[in-house]
Amino acid sequence: MSLPGVGVGTVSRVLNGSDHDLTLLDVATPDQRDRQYRAVAAGDRFDGLLTISLAPTDDEVKELTRAGLPTALLDCEHPDLPRVVIDPGLSGWDGVHGFVGPSLRSDYQPLNGSALVLGNPEDAPTQQYSHDVMPNGLVESFIDTVPAGDGGTRFGGTLARTLVLSPRGNRTRHTNQLDYGFIP
Repeated sequence: MSLPGVGVGTVSRVLNGSDHDLTLLDVATPDQRDRQYRAVAAGDRFDGLLTISLAPTDDEVKELTRAGLPTALLDCEHPDLPRVVIDPGLSGWDGVHGFVGPSLRSDYQPLNGSALVLGNPEDAPTQQYSHDVMPNGLVESFIDTVPAGDGGTRFGGTLARTLVLSPRGNRTRHTNQLDYGFIP
């Protein structure tokens, strides 16, 4: 299977020079998958797990959780694990969109009239991604690319500054910017 922009080479380049190693487990059948999940959950050699195509069973998820192994799924899903979905036909800028209504089963109205709560600046449309709006109004995200002095961009790959949102009715305002990755 080949995913545009994501592959062993991409992961290897990101890990190059870090304190982490890449271990590739070739799994083609459910039996092989079962053996590898058991081995990974039982050992202490791994800092995290990214699985492609063969989702774990409920029992395997329990073992991975019990082992404290951060796990993300790619191109498959399980209701108890985060997943990454890649669709080469999709494009656009990342942002925070929101809707408000009097109850869960009501007609929602877009926040700020357009549903856009936060977006990236026009001159850096891929600057931040994967926004997480917390109940206290703080917003965490990751820095993807930032402008470089030569007119190009460079990879950020770390937590962005924490933003503060202030909601009022069906309007929101960005009211403050805190330190990088600030979580109280």
